[in-house]
Amino acid sequence: MDVASAISVARMSDVGQIRERNEDAVASDLTTGLIMVADGMGGYKAGEIASEMTALVVTAELAELMHGQQVLGKNSDALPVPTMLNKVVTLANEIIYKTSQENAICSGMGTTFVAGVFTNNHIVVGHIGD
Repeated sequence: MDVASAISVARMSDVGQIRERNEDAVASDLTTGLIMVADGMGGYKAGEIASEMTALVVTAELAELMHGQQVLGKNSDALPVPTMLNKVVTLANEIIYKTSQENAICSGMGTTFVAGVFTNNHIVVGHIGD
């Protein structure tokens, strides 16, 4: 769902007044209609890694799913956008959790997440955390 002709996106993030480093990862992909931000959990290890992993996984996997839907064409097996978003966020969570279990430097890492997917003159919104 290429929305590049319908919207434009500007991305900006700020470290804020409490933390010393910015753990935000911001991403957009107008070919899928995705806009998102993940904010690493400050005070825990590797929040910036968790947020970056989330941005990369969600962006890539959503594009892959949507491309697959386009190849299949419109049929009864097509996944709705909310289902696709849920699926890619679940995958990102699994990857982050596995990484946190396998690498001591990433133990306990996590991120909050908010995303919107523009599709068919609507926006699907999802969030995890605060």
